[in-house]
Amino acid sequence: RTEKKVVVMMPSWWWKVGVLFAARTAAAALEDLLVEGNFLRTSSSSSELPRVFSADPRVLVENRRFLSELKVPLSALVKSANAALKRGPYSVMEKEAVPPSGDKHDYQSIAHYWWPNPNTTDGTPYVWLDGRVNPERSKLGDVDRFKKMMSGAITCARAYFFTGDERYAAHAALLLKTWYVNEDTRMNPNLDFSQTIPGKDHGRGVGIIDSAIQIYLVDAVGLLAGSSAWTSEDDEAMRKWFAQMLAWLLTSKQGHAEDNETNNHALEYDTQVIAYALFVDNSDVAENVVRATEHRRIQRQIEPDGTQPPEMWRSISWDYVCYALSYFSKTVILARSVDVDLFHFETDDGRSIPKAIDYLIPYALGYKQWQLEQIRKFDPSKLMLTLLRVAPYDETGKYATAAGYFIQPDAVEHLLYVPRHVAKHFNSSNDALNALLAQAQAQAEEPQIATWGKKTS
Repeated sequence: RTEKKVVVMMPSWWWKVGVLFAARTAAAALEDLLVEGNFLRTSSSSSELPRVFSADPRVLVENRRFLSELKVPLSALVKSANAALKRGPYSVMEKEAVPPSGDKHDYQSIAHYWWPNPNTTDGTPYVWLDGRVNPERSKLGDVDRFKKMMSGAITCARAYFFTGDERYAAHAALLLKTWYVNEDTRMNPNLDFSQTIPGKDHGRGVGIIDSAIQIYLVDAVGLLAGSSAWTSEDDEAMRKWFAQMLAWLLTSKQGHAEDNETNNHALEYDTQVIAYALFVDNSDVAENVVRATEHRRIQRQIEPDGTQPPEMWRSISWDYVCYALSYFSKTVILARSVDVDLFHFETDDGRSIPKAIDYLIPYALGYKQWQLEQIRKFDPSKLMLTLLRVAPYDETGKYATAAGYFIQPDAVEHLLYVPRHVAKHFNSSNDALNALLAQAQAQAEEPQIATWGKKTS
């Protein structure tokens, strides 16, 4: 079984020593006070549900009420938010290269796994090396700034929600307005030139995955509600931008290409369409995509035994089966907003999201050895977020118990996804999980992979 890391906790009074006997900065002192609960949000609005879609708003409100029990992850969140205050803002206008459109407001990035061609003088056309990220990707175009902006805005918005500290709201607002709203610095609502391949093409449908975590940005806007730093005009401007982005996803050739993928890219595309549609109050589009998940995604991408052939041929096969399930688990949460239960959906021949999770758990917990190609280090914790997201829907408690093997005391996910009734399973035995693992130990056969055509994505 996977060993849990031992974390040594200091006594609850230790921070006071620093306050009394060291000349600490105001930010560091405030950080400790927040953790001790002295400045935790206690307004009458604490019972109001935030407008979020990628997390259960009831869990967020419940955990905000019981922050005295969540001091360690809150401390980690505050620390990250304090670091984010020192960074940004960011803009697509900062890149040196000009996209083929001639407009620097258009986002541009280089493809993940494409490298300079060693057989040509100028290195083009680039060649594909699966699982090996070209370092040019973080240096050219907008992807590095895009990731930093999203991470900073999301972190600060969460910190504001849990602490009420307006500094975090102000910085999140600055990051969001610079990237999405201000005319001089904003990004155009498209990904026409995302994941370009030098010498081959100027942008691809698979490039839509660059904006995958934007689904948490629309949640960030909901978490900023009530802040003096975020106005109704700001909110309206963000909704306008995402309405235009949604239209681009639904009508562009890149959007159509990504929608028609048969792997994790299709799942990632769905999460963005659903989240943006919910954000701009287009529930019909959101519900249509959610309901189509049953047969367009689960039926096609998960086998009755829980294997995922579209991901298992990759050079980092473990990573990719976990990526796909992560997107499935996000869709499970998003589907809650349109009253659809994807977690318990099962096809007539037994294909389901839980079946795919059950297939991977014995490998994650060390009861079986992953035999497929994995050129990166095998990291069992890549399954953790999926387990946490679906745990509240699982009546057996086995997913919470399995997640407990990996989640650390300072993980921010405690605040976002873990209601108190789920947390109690982290350090307990579970009959359903024990039965699953016993069955895995009794099986001698290796994973079977259905024939699947390889795609260079």
